[in-house]
Amino acid sequence: MSELTIFIVDGYVWLGDESHPGLGGHLYAALDRKIPVVGVAKTHFVGAAPVNVQAMHGAHRLLTLLKRVDALCRART
Repeated sequence: MSELTIFIVDGYVWLGDESHPGLGGHLYAALDRKIPVVGVAKTHFVGAAPVNVQAMHGAHRLLTLLKRVDALCRART
């Protein structure tokens, strides 16, 4: 098994700024801030920066990257 280099979570990492962690922020802290955590939330949160997610490839609400991550995770179980 290879070492994990990044986590992708279904939710927010930060709720506005780094003083308000979301699910991903709590995971990032638990990992001693050593492994990057990318959060992709589908619900709107005031103060979030959806421009980065909107710029990602994929149709509708399921990004190509998330489809690939989901397929890889299902293949390992």
